[in-house]
Amino acid sequence: MAGSLKILVVEDSESDLRLIERHLRQHGLDAACVRVASVDALSGALVGNDVDLALVDYHVPGLPIHDSLAKIRTDAPGLPIILMSGSIGEEAAVELLKQGVWDFVLKDRLARLVPAIERSLREVAEQAARREAEEQMRLAAVAFENTLEGIMVADASHRIISVNRAFTQITGHAPEQILGRDLSVVGADSQEGGFYGKMWAWLAEHGHWHGEVWNRRQDGRTYPAWFNIAAVLGSTSTVTHFVGVLTDISERKASQARIEHMAQHDPLTDLPNRMLLADRLQQAIAHAQRANRRLAVLFVDLDHFKHINDSLGHATGDRVLIEMSRRLVSNVRASDTVARLSGDEFVVVLPDAGGVEGVVRVVAGITRSIAEPIQIDGHRIRLSSSIGVSLFPKDGQDESALLTNADHAMYHAKAAGRATYRFFSPEMDAKARERFQIEADLREALARRQLRLFYQPQVDSRTAKVGGYEALLRWVHAERGLLCPGAFLNVAEETGLIVPIGEWALKEACLQCSRWHARGFQGSVAVNLSARQFDPEHLLETVKESLQDAALPGKFLELELTESLLVEPTEVTMKLLHDLRQLGVQIAVDDFGTGYSSLSYLKRYPINTLKIAQPFVEEVSAQSDDRAIVQAIVTLARAMRLRTVAEGVEHESQVRALREIGADLLQGYYFGKAAPASELQLVTESNQAV
Repeated sequence: MAGSLKILVVEDSESDLRLIERHLRQHGLDAACVRVASVDALSGALVGNDVDLALVDYHVPGLPIHDSLAKIRTDAPGLPIILMSGSIGEEAAVELLKQGVWDFVLKDRLARLVPAIERSLREVAEQAARREAEEQMRLAAVAFENTLEGIMVADASHRIISVNRAFTQITGHAPEQILGRDLSVVGADSQEGGFYGKMWAWLAEHGHWHGEVWNRRQDGRTYPAWFNIAAVLGSTSTVTHFVGVLTDISERKASQARIEHMAQHDPLTDLPNRMLLADRLQQAIAHAQRANRRLAVLFVDLDHFKHINDSLGHATGDRVLIEMSRRLVSNVRASDTVARLSGDEFVVVLPDAGGVEGVVRVVAGITRSIAEPIQIDGHRIRLSSSIGVSLFPKDGQDESALLTNADHAMYHAKAAGRATYRFFSPEMDAKARERFQIEADLREALARRQLRLFYQPQVDSRTAKVGGYEALLRWVHAERGLLCPGAFLNVAEETGLIVPIGEWALKEACLQCSRWHARGFQGSVAVNLSARQFDPEHLLETVKESLQDAALPGKFLELELTESLLVEPTEVTMKLLHDLRQLGVQIAVDDFGTGYSSLSYLKRYPINTLKIAQPFVEEVSAQSDDRAIVQAIVTLARAMRLRTVAEGVEHESQVRALREIGADLLQGYYFGKAAPASELQLVTESNQAV
């Protein structure tokens, strides 16, 4: 027997111990024997329970056999005990067996000692193995019943013979409903044909299978599950059972679906985003190619949407976008796609678009729907849309070309005055390339000092004296020469370049006005503000810096705003205008009467000047509707103690008419075109009449 044994010998005779040790060595048993002959010694030897076997002499003076056995059973339960004696009666032997003795060896027959030791140790090992097996079975039974995975056991004929509690919870099948039935009873009808045949074939070859399956609950609902199944082999290496483990992955699949949805949809409107749009558009193009059908792409931009964010706040802007998304979806078919690209830009894909007339009908429906007013928190909001249309295959063979060309067409719709639509044409592509080049050059214009300010005089209608100048932007392009704002201002607005350009213009105009003051001219300078510059904190700081850097009193600066900025009175806008007025800055409404005219903002905002638009001035010398409109504006301004400036004055007859009506200041080619400051020296120095 391999290994060294530790044997406890309860024996009063040292010579008997030597005899036992010699016998064990002679028979190849490596053992360390410890002799004890008293209760205390026995207790000490059993401490730690590291003894493998006990040899107990029947007759030990002062240590009766019954006491020895009782002590061993108490301190080392399960320790094999072999009784050694010169002689023992049958009745005594039976009684000792009841007290825990495993075997008997007579001292004059030591040949039985080693076999008795080996037999006892084998029995100890077998008992330990049985206990381990029983514990494993107990743990397996606990795990079987308490695991979160559903477990089923089937026989070799695929009939279910056992299921655990989790299986019932997952499938809804109670054991009495499912036992004895084929394993496939839990599968869903949606499982592809021949699935189970393929699964059993794989099992037969490999002994195991795992994969995703669709199962059906007892109430008929289907659900996705991950299924592991393995064959159990018997002693003859034939399959006796199958054990399957079922995991409900409904939540995992739902979570994956949510993540995929979030990755492919706009978080605000829940419309497809750019990534999903590209995929949908690719599929639509492939379908159109196979079916020889026409496909339409609509690029929809909400006009002046930035004003809503700036004046009413982003929360209101978000609600408007959600409502506009709903309206877009309601105007197309379920097979069409509406996607949000960014901000206020949307794309509509119309597979099987049919003829141009059908596309126009959809565009008209979208236009009407968007134009319907929205009521949010007491604000009545009206929007319009500019829509560009490209058609497959005429305007592009892939999604990139179709989107780009629809975008080009949309910009042409904006250039045509907004609130309209345009179909793409090759000429638009050339103009789009030109626009791209203008944008690229404009980004360098400030750094290269190519921008200039020209000034046009504003003349007192009664005295003909110059009261101030309006600063007008010009661009000295390296290749195209002198460009007026109409050639580049829209690009500056759309790209946001108008913000740094506007800051430069404001600071330069203030500096120039300060130079005029140094020469004796005490007039003012008017500067146009873009809606993109109307950031309350940034604009106020920019104005302060411009005035401070130029040492110019605020009353000599006039900021011209468009009516669209003032259409919806808000606390933010009102505070900004009042803060500007605290600096002394004058506020003018440019092109009054051509936009979102409203008497309410004239009352609420600290406005100083109304600028009468050129279209009204053009026919003012005749007894026309335009003259009546100008008269009404001047009368209104006078009643509200506001100043008026008539723009676009080109003829003496217009000057006379405007004087009769009572306009305060006149501006236009009649008094001089816009020119660089250097060409205005005579007027600024003498402050003479013109």
